[in-house]
Amino acid sequence: MTANEHVNAPGFVDPVGYSDATRSGDGRRLVFLAGHVAFDKERRIVHAGDLVAQVRQTLHNLRGTLEAAGGHPEDLVKLTIHTMDVPAWRAQLGPIGAAWRDVLGRVFPATTLLGIAELFDDGALVEIDGIAAVPIDAPSG
Repeated sequence: MTANEHVNAPGFVDPVGYSDATRSGDGRRLVFLAGHVAFDKERRIVHAGDLVAQVRQTLHNLRGTLEAAGGHPEDLVKLTIHTMDVPAWRAQLGPIGAAWRDVLGRVFPATTLLGIAELFDDGALVEIDGIAAVPIDAPSG
């Protein structure tokens, strides 16, 4: 196996928008992505109060870091999503899914969503960190 393979356990409920597990093959190195929020280039939180727009910007920022490390969305093996409003996430699942597909495509790594009380950056509604397994020979920078 030389690529990442998404695995779903047989006999369980089929996951929607994520995978139960991601297995990575030979010839890959792990890239650990720090928590990303909806910053603009001046490190200001954008789209105040708009969860969907912040998710889109956060994913865009995460993708930029991943690409700087030589990776692509299909190299993502694990994401952790921290949100301050799980009910709002559930209520806007369709638009959030559309933003996800617009930025990352139909890539659904193993994912955990956590409801939290507070994020470090004032005004941030979501923070996403991750792990990618990129080809060893992928150029970075």
